[in-house]
Amino acid sequence: MGVPRLGRFLEPFGKLIHYQVHPPVSPGNIVIDGPAFAYWLWFAVSISPSNYRSFQDAILSFHQFLLSLGFLDIEYVFDGGLPYSKHQTRKARYQQNISDPMDAYVHLCVPIAHHVLKGIAGANVVVCNQEADKYCAIQARQLDGIVLSQDSDLLLYNLEAPHTGYVPLHSISITSDGLHGKLYNFQEIKRHFSFDIHLLAAYLGVEGHPEDQVIDYNSSFQQICKVLEENVKSGTLEKLVSAQELRRVHKFYSLDDVSLSSSQLNDFMWGRVQELLHSTLEPPEMWLPQLPELPARPCSWTENAPLRLQAYANFFSKEKSKAYVLEYFRNHGQLSKKLVSINFDYASVIDTMQNKFASWPLQHRFVLWTLRCLKNLTNVTATSFLLMHASLYLNTPLRLQFVTPTQEGIALVSRYIATSYSLCMLIFSEFDKDRSIDLRSLSSFSPLSSTVNFRLFHEAMSKLKTGKSPLSIVSDKATAELTYRLYKDLLADYKDMEIVINIWNTEIIKKKRKK
Repeated sequence: MGVPRLGRFLEPFGKLIHYQVHPPVSPGNIVIDGPAFAYWLWFAVSISPSNYRSFQDAILSFHQFLLSLGFLDIEYVFDGGLPYSKHQTRKARYQQNISDPMDAYVHLCVPIAHHVLKGIAGANVVVCNQEADKYCAIQARQLDGIVLSQDSDLLLYNLEAPHTGYVPLHSISITSDGLHGKLYNFQEIKRHFSFDIHLLAAYLGVEGHPEDQVIDYNSSFQQICKVLEENVKSGTLEKLVSAQELRRVHKFYSLDDVSLSSSQLNDFMWGRVQELLHSTLEPPEMWLPQLPELPARPCSWTENAPLRLQAYANFFSKEKSKAYVLEYFRNHGQLSKKLVSINFDYASVIDTMQNKFASWPLQHRFVLWTLRCLKNLTNVTATSFLLMHASLYLNTPLRLQFVTPTQEGIALVSRYIATSYSLCMLIFSEFDKDRSIDLRSLSSFSPLSSTVNFRLFHEAMSKLKTGKSPLSIVSDKATAELTYRLYKDLLADYKDMEIVINIWNTEIIKKKRKK
């Protein structure tokens, strides 16, 4: 989270860098703070909240760009858990984000980036057992490389190797000839100060500082430096920062932190799931991503709870002392929590899912599973989701026009995302079992981005609700046939699907095939 104002104060001490495309000599190694990268890229390319597929493409493009710069080792580090000291901060931020319901979609960018980089790109992805920023510094020191992040704490880690340093994501720009940015090196920054630079951080307020410590939020950088210099010379520093606090700050920025390591779990699991497994809390906590929730409608995470219950039972099957998980989730305009009992055998859930739609490849099966888990599904809703998926899978356009999402559509999207997310958790929990779904198959696509463009869903549903045939929406025969085959198999298993409008005319489908 960084020290308040530190990045702004030290901004002049960075040096401009340029990594050129296809260089004659490699620039070395690079370690990237995964969550910071995901948020930076999301906002840098102005992704529409409904179009995760474009975000996936942007991730793959950026990774290919880094490869073209000639880095020898490119390592992405994702959080595996937040320390309990940040529990209240997290609750406050979670509650603050609830104020804008449509911004909720952005919070899926981190698991999407993790999945796309690890699976589709085949990149070197590491999940550490705590937060990513400090582990990034440890890895950069080991690899003698730079860190790409957005946390001002990285200005204060002693990366003493010659090629190490911190490049803030907000400082970089990409041009046809390479990457431009600003590099900060701890040893270089130190030379500009007559006192311990960690003293500056302690005075500004490092995370976890004593509640009674007076923090100077108003003075200029020059004024603060003058005050510190004078008190160091006069021996009166203790009245500003206690010796105990300064020792704590030095330890905070030490890279000899034995508690930090790469996760011993499968690196394919998203960080928020790994956080649950690394948790020392009792009960362990699961922070479910925020989704738009509408008044007078059940929370989107409710109907797919059996999937997560099975996952929790699998995750903690060897820890009989774990009987509950505390789930945090967004429920309309407030942060809600629920204590979930996991002391039960939910094995039938995965067995049932495994046997459904077995003739389809996993990417199609996953979409069919998601729809099968939704309650009160209508044929219009199902067809709209399947048209969205088929269009993305075959990379074919649909004949649609922009519409403003309805409340019904927003609620359906949230339910679809929550169910997809819960299904992924279930698959992750099965990775070491004989009946497991092959994670290599799951790595070939990202369920939260490869199969999702909710603008297509809203526009397709708008047309179908007027009685339009799916054939009037598709632009080619292959998309029509794939959508219809998926729909037919879903309908055969979903016996109580409500047919609100007869939008499928099988005679037309047959005539199209004859042609």
